[in-house]
Amino acid sequence: MIKCIKFLFHISTCGIFWFLILYIKNKKAKSEERKFSRQAETEELERMREVEAREKIRLRKANSKKNIRLREALEKRYEAQAAERLAKAREAKAAREYDKFVEKLTKIPGITKKMAEYIIEEFNTQQNLKKATIENMLTVPKLSKRQAEAIKKKFS
Repeated sequence: MIKCIKFLFHISTCGIFWFLILYIKNKKAKSEERKFSRQAETEELERMREVEAREKIRLRKANSKKNIRLREALEKRYEAQAAERLAKAREAKAAREYDKFVEKLTKIPGITKKMAEYIIEEFNTQQNLKKATIENMLTVPKLSKRQAEAIKKKFS
């Protein structure tokens, strides 16, 4: 009997030990992922600044009267590149906001990622979700009244 109790105690402590190890590994992985995404963003911004600086230098060099056409072409190209960079930055920001919105919704008990996508498809923004009534939320496929109330509570 005592051996059995010792064995069960040993199994339970090992289980807790392995659970703690997995929990710590998961935390480290998430922090590394956040660190990597921030690092990638800063590298992209730095690269964009370098390209912009090179374009400005080329514009200054082409600023003589002989190179009017070249200067105009470079200005158009520079403006197009600046607009493209701005569009990419806006797109990246929208993707990050979408991911944050999905994450907020999935933290609510009973809301899966797919259901969060349905909710976002229906309401688009957090402000629209805040303004929505429970009856409006029930138009989302597979959303129960309890889940709608939890969402309303979370975003109120």
